Amino acid sequence: MRSFLTKYLPAAIWAGLIAAALLMTGDSLRKVGVWFEVPDWLRPWVDKLVHFGLFLVLALLVRRCFLDTKGDSGAAIRTLAATLPYIVILEAAQIRIPGRGWESLDVVAGIAGVLVPLLLSQLHQTWREA
Repeated sequence: MRSFLTKYLPAAIWAGLIAAALLMTGDSLRKVGVWFEVPDWLRPWVDKLVHFGLFLVLALLVRRCFLDTKGDSGAAIRTLAATLPYIVILEAAQIRIPGRGWESLDVVAGIAGVLVPLLLSQLHQTWREA
C-alpha cells in the first residue's frame, strides 16, 4: 500500500491541483493576482509559461508512475497517452467557465511542457547507453 501511495498519489494530487487552477472562473483568477512584477514584454506569455510548468511537473510525476525496475520500457509513450488527452480535456472544459475559453496556445504550451522532460530523459538514456 505504501508503494502505491508514494508512486501514484503525487501525480494524482498534482493533476487535481492543475484541474482546480485551470477550471477557476475568470473573476477568481483576477482575485488571485500576481505577487510579483512581470515585465511588459513577458506579460502576454505568463499564462503560457504557467501551462508549460504545470504540465512539465505532471509529466515527470506521471512518468515516475510508469517506470519499473527494468528502466523506461515505454514509460514515455504511456506518459504521453495519459497526459495529452488530459491537457485537451481541461482546455475544452474551460469553454463552459465564465471568463475563460479555449486557447490553442495553452494546449501547445501544455504539450511542450510534457514533451520537454520526456525528450530530455530519452536523450539522457541514449547518452548513457553510448
